[in-house]
Amino acid sequence: MSVSSDLWVALPARRFVSGSALSSGALRWFLRDSARSASGLVLVAVFASPASAGAFASRWAGRVPGLSFVAARRVPEGWAVSVPVAPAP
Repeated sequence: MSVSSDLWVALPARRFVSGSALSSGALRWFLRDSARSASGLVLVAVFASPASAGAFASRWAGRVPGLSFVAARRVPEGWAVSVPVAPAP
C-alpha cells in the first residue's frame, strides 16, 4: 500500500504509544507488520486485565487518523491492543 508521508507524520510515534502502554500497566509491547495500518506497522500492547486494556484502547481511540476506535482482544497472555504507529524516521 502506498501512503503519503503526510499521514505518517500524523500517526503517533512508537515511543509515545509504548510509553503510554507501559504507564497504563502493559505487561509488554512489541511491533508487528499490519496490512490494515496506513503505515504498515502497529504497536501491540499486552495487558493482564480487560479493564486495563480497555482503558488504554479508549485513550488512543480517535487520536489516530482514520481510526475511530481501538479494540482490545483476548490473547494467551491476557488482552492485546494494537495501535497504528509511524515508521521509524
